Amino acid sequence: MPVTISSPEAAVAATPYVLGFAPRDSVVLLLSGDGPHLAVRVDLPERADLNWIATILAGLPNPLPSKTVVLAYADTMAVPHTTEITKWLADLLVAVTDLVAVLVIGDGRVRSLSEDGPLGQELDIDLESLRDVPCVTLDGQRMPLWVNTGLMVDVTRSLGQGAEGVGLAMPATLGHGG
Repeated sequence: MPVTISSPEAAVAATPYVLGFAPRDSVVLLLSGDGPHLAVRVDLPERADLNWIATILAGLPNPLPSKTVVLAYADTMAVPHTTEITKWLADLLVAVTDLVAVLVIGDGRVRSLSEDGPLGQELDIDLESLRDVPCVTLDGQRMPLWVNTGLMVDVTRSLGQGAEGVGLAMPATLGHGG
């Protein structure tokens, strides 16, 4: 079932469903164009460096799809730090793809870093109100939201954020880290 993302708000709402889990302290690239559509998630680094960029580039197809949405999620990392790293990544990507939107999600707000809007503009998206909204496709099919995890602490956190169950668990690590 194709997912249509027609606005920054739709990108924020669709990302957990596209990935299969709600990203935390990460950068997500939603790529689309004439070829395959792709979602890439990479952990936010403590600081931006070439190794981090190399990790992102290694996961991207060549040629790169023509349109990209960048979403950065700041959960335990500070929003200014996440914003700085996201700007750095966007400055590199703009040379090879059309950046449709560059968004930083943190502190319960969504900020746009896109060129066509004021830098740091806050979008009117109430993230808390999305927690209990069921995932339903355009043709009315209900899609459950499950968490993929390796840590029990993530299961508890995800169930509190609206996940309905566990989709994939890595049993070797479930007893550790939480």
